[in-house]
Amino acid sequence: MEVVINPAFDTMPTETTYTYDEAVIKGRKPDYPIHPLLLSRTSPREMTGEDLSDKVLMTLFEAARWAPSFYNQQPWRFLYAKRNTEHWDKFHDLVWPLNLQWCEPASALVVVVSHRLFFMKGDNTKELPNPTHSFDTGAACMALALEASARDLVVHCMAGFDYEKAYEVFGVDKARDSIDCMIAIGKRPALSDRSTETRIAPRHPVDRFVFEGGFEVNNNVEKTANNEN
Repeated sequence: MEVVINPAFDTMPTETTYTYDEAVIKGRKPDYPIHPLLLSRTSPREMTGEDLSDKVLMTLFEAARWAPSFYNQQPWRFLYAKRNTEHWDKFHDLVWPLNLQWCEPASALVVVVSHRLFFMKGDNTKELPNPTHSFDTGAACMALALEASARDLVVHCMAGFDYEKAYEVFGVDKARDSIDCMIAIGKRPALSDRSTETRIAPRHPVDRFVFEGGFEVNNNVEKTANNEN
């Protein structure tokens, strides 16, 4: 089957286009075998401050485009600014100082918005609440993050910014849309220039969050989870 791609792109990506962080893979011990793309994804903080081309940035949003969603509503909206552009300060000024300590050299900053409402198919007269708008937008963010990770780029989602100011700056109507998070995107340093201590956050074993037959509440698990955040 022939795959038709945008003429702005030179070639369709292949498996050789992608790379997986071997240091992360070696530091993680999955209980069940999974694809290295998933196992090697992290949220690095080290970025070079170099510019990202529109082609590279749009490739990440293209990955987000193909996420699954309720009724194929695709409720995600991505507002972005690249560094050294007229829009940069508007996004930069939203970020809390603590997060600016590491995301100052980001190549792009993104505000992620999800649309709260949808029309039933065949009836465009009444909007209804979309019960999965944030969930679906999270899936789009994960698709974006996986594509970036495989291209050895940084995608770091964060909640450390001024939500109320973001609603005001971008004129987002809370009744119709939800600001879910921000994302810092950038180029990773060369392997030789990266921190020798790879940040590998712990993960709960599967049996802590998967329950056959029904939901179980385990207070000890919840306490442990909070301590590990």
